[in-house]
Amino acid sequence: MPEPFFDLLRTFPPQRALEKPRRWLAENLEALQDCFEPDTSASMPEVLTFQLLPALPRFELTLEGNLEKLTARLRCRYDGGPLPFPPLAASVSGFPLESPDTPCVFRTRNLPAETAAVRRLEGCGFDSTAAPGEWTLTRENLVLQFFAGELDRLKADWIVTLGTRFTAATANVERVTPAWKPAGSGSDWLAFDLAFTSARGTVLDRTEIARLLAGSGHRKMANGRIAVVNMADAMDLNEVLRDVQPDQNTGSFRVKRSQLGYLEQTFGTALETAAGPSWPLEGSVPDSLLAILRDYQKTGVQWLLDQSARGLGGILADEMGLGKTLQSLALIAAARHRWPDRPALVVCPKSLLGNWRAEAARFTPDLKCLTLEGARRKNQFAAIGDAHLVITSYQLLARDIEEHRAVAWGPVILDEAGFIRNPDTQAAKASRELRASARFALTGTPIENGVRDLWSLTEFAVPGYLGPRKDFAERYETPLTAGGNAPLMARLRRRLAPYILRRLKTDVAKDLPSKIETIHACELNSMQRELYASLMREGAAKVMDAESAKNQNQARMHLLTTLLRLRQTCCDPRLLPLELPKAAAAEASGKVEAVAELLEEIRDGGHSVIIFSAFASMLRLLEDTVKAAGLGYCLLDGQTRDRTALVQSFQNDPDKRVFLISLKAGGYGLNLTKADTVIHFDPWWNPAVEAQATDRAHRIGQSRAVTVYKLITTGTVEEKIL
Repeated sequence: MPEPFFDLLRTFPPQRALEKPRRWLAENLEALQDCFEPDTSASMPEVLTFQLLPALPRFELTLEGNLEKLTARLRCRYDGGPLPFPPLAASVSGFPLESPDTPCVFRTRNLPAETAAVRRLEGCGFDSTAAPGEWTLTRENLVLQFFAGELDRLKADWIVTLGTRFTAATANVERVTPAWKPAGSGSDWLAFDLAFTSARGTVLDRTEIARLLAGSGHRKMANGRIAVVNMADAMDLNEVLRDVQPDQNTGSFRVKRSQLGYLEQTFGTALETAAGPSWPLEGSVPDSLLAILRDYQKTGVQWLLDQSARGLGGILADEMGLGKTLQSLALIAAARHRWPDRPALVVCPKSLLGNWRAEAARFTPDLKCLTLEGARRKNQFAAIGDAHLVITSYQLLARDIEEHRAVAWGPVILDEAGFIRNPDTQAAKASRELRASARFALTGTPIENGVRDLWSLTEFAVPGYLGPRKDFAERYETPLTAGGNAPLMARLRRRLAPYILRRLKTDVAKDLPSKIETIHACELNSMQRELYASLMREGAAKVMDAESAKNQNQARMHLLTTLLRLRQTCCDPRLLPLELPKAAAAEASGKVEAVAELLEEIRDGGHSVIIFSAFASMLRLLEDTVKAAGLGYCLLDGQTRDRTALVQSFQNDPDKRVFLISLKAGGYGLNLTKADTVIHFDPWWNPAVEAQATDRAHRIGQSRAVTVYKLITTGTVEEKIL
């Protein structure tokens, strides 16, 4: 019996611990049968899996009192659970709750959510009392500040009831909040005026607001009412104005148009000003491409088009496996007609050059594609005028920046934009020097080391938007690194929101298939390419000699040996029985580089992955790559003795995020639903074997979409296998 079921049994009252499970099993026997997935090929029986998942509580807040003392009563309500009870109550019966829709799934009490609710209330200044679930807020100034600020935000998230006494006490209190109105605009600027108003029509000028902010934040007006401005919101607005650096020479606030989205996020309303031109999805993207885009991808492409139409850029930060490449190709196809004389430029890691070529040929075959690579690439710049899409690597961009400066590009797209996280690298500096109609950075992990990463990415995508690097470091990077500054983090999120589009698989689950398969094209590096060609020539000669001698058995053996050596070369030349120079051995392979890049996204996205290879020795070479990514791992091959213990270690240890598995030893009989990503490092001749291996993660009990990457080296025998 699995461990989660023991946990379930422990939750029953001791006096009924025997009776209740028996009755539950009898009533749910038919549903339990649906939890099994027969696998006739498995050498080990599958395990019945029960899931215990935290339930989502609703919070009910009742406020009663006056302006001197306010009492808050907070209760938790769980659907299908016991009557509302105080958060963090010591003992509450009735858990876990059986899920009405999903067999074998039970909902547990969510103590972290209850703790967060209590902390939120205490963050407003409330102190706990002797009565369970009750808090008090004393002093008029604190009560008025709560009324003017956090109360409305609590109403948006909780069920809030105001008592009759508190309603009467606040009847003459007016919240005064900032509002804006347009005062003119141009092609790259806009102007607006600020005023502070209440819902009842009271308007305070800047002088009156300055007095309020210099004092307690409230004062009694001539009409007998109390005007109150939330001090935290006012301070936030002041910081926003510092961010946008307005020019006030004309009396109004005049800022760059790129700041419009940030201001709209701050005020919660759109500024009524002339909107920039927009490219409609239909009519801009070719119908053949539009037909294969999923709904969330159409939303992403429309965002790219809107940003481009306004002469702006952004960061497409969709989680790995959601199709950032496809969305970018849709933009490039649309831009071909908008900027016919300006080719698009894609900059990516060297290991992804082949992947971009293959995806462009697959989805946008009408685009003329030019790849800048190799020793003779300088001669290729003359052909840029005839291309629609130009692809190069970060390393070569830095070396060829003089030639790139002379080109007027359409959209410039940086794939795996983590390469420019450090703004001082040559690649980051070169990317900022490109002349582009629109700039986009693609990355599934926009933050890896700290918020400086965001400054570097945004400085490429929207130059100057976040201000000088030194100013950003003083106002954001340093205090956020110290931690514990939630308002500052909230303001930075608001500031970046107009220029970052990020969707997780959980956000778009209804649009996703349960299994997403991607062919990830990889390139041979220079050493691999020379070795591959040499093995081809040598193998072909041996086969021809054997056939000339009419020795078909020997010819067949030479053929199979050559195929094996070619496949090993595609994976990593270190698999070959050859003495490689140290410099060549250190260069590893294009596939190892690709895995290293995927592991970064897997690590930062909180995913777990299974990596399959037909070569057990390849798994041991990959151990160093996994360690370099800072991930814990398990390894299973033909020498593994206790498979069950290894599986349990991976499934239950949160630090074990990678499982390296030999295709033949671990392609069956394993239930690895912790993993939501599968990487087939090398292709196998029988696709059914690969599919069966993938199903170690894609099976009953898996609650997430599974992303499958098949690494294929272009121009090699691996493409023939595929």
